[in-house]
Amino acid sequence: MEKITELKKAYLSYCKYSKRLLSNTIKAYQQDLDSFIEFSKQPGTKISEIGPELLQAFAKHQLEIKGAKATTVRRRIACLKTFFKWAKSNRFLEKSPFEEVQISIRTPKRLPRHLNKREVQLLTKAALPKSNGRADKLLKLAKHEPTNLGLTTYAAINLMTATGIRIGELVSITLSDINTDDGSIRIKGKGARERTVYVTNKMLLGLITNIAGALSQKSSKNKVLFLNSRGTNLTSQALRLRLKKLSNSSIRKKVTPHALRHTAATFLIDSGVDIRFVQKLLGHASINTTEIYTHVSDLSLKNTLLRVDVIGELQKKEVKYG
Repeated sequence: MEKITELKKAYLSYCKYSKRLLSNTIKAYQQDLDSFIEFSKQPGTKISEIGPELLQAFAKHQLEIKGAKATTVRRRIACLKTFFKWAKSNRFLEKSPFEEVQISIRTPKRLPRHLNKREVQLLTKAALPKSNGRADKLLKLAKHEPTNLGLTTYAAINLMTATGIRIGELVSITLSDINTDDGSIRIKGKGARERTVYVTNKMLLGLITNIAGALSQKSSKNKVLFLNSRGTNLTSQALRLRLKKLSNSSIRKKVTPHALRHTAATFLIDSGVDIRFVQKLLGHASINTTEIYTHVSDLSLKNTLLRVDVIGELQKKEVKYG
């Protein structure tokens, strides 16, 4: 097994069953490897025949000809690097071609997009407009219609905003992952890393408890917390489409599930939560990844000071009483 197409299948199988990566991550890896194989124009190429020149040409082609974003190309190069590293460790290669070349893709530093509190309120209200946010109506609906489209969307938005979990992690939550006594939920994250998040809001916890309770009483073998109206697993793509439709109609702004993750982190940092707690909640392997949100907090501080404008207020009083 030396052809790159055969090794690609073996590598993706390793990522799925050994590393237990999320399905979205595996799909992205497959797309990245397919892009490289398509560029090489020789699916039957032996992996040992791939040199650093081809890797450099691929990166240049992606940026200049395909017009791919720098972040996308950087991800694809990173995927190829781990793929060749795996191939070497399994003795399909004597050495990785990346040992002879350093491909650096500069990406613009952008602050993560997030919503403000008013936008989150409008978004959740749009998911279940008839409830008017009343806890009694929401809890009753969860108990009797746990797969209601508006209800599951409402609960998903709130849970992602409260905990910062990824969309792939959210749709993978099973009933056995939930401890309603202390509000903890076991999250199966990237690289088979598990962590625990906590739902401290009583209404949201009650909502999840009622949904889980109603589903556990059904004879269905499906034990996932979030189901669609047909009673099958709610997919990441379906939830993305719901969120896109809601955000377009309620706040006229494109909102992704990852924006809700950024929103959760920003709210916590702005509220004074220690950055290491935020790191643990989000499941970041490195504190460096979490530090981006301190810049968001600095931006919030600047905007707050602009609104207050202490000196401006003093100047007004000088004009008035001078």
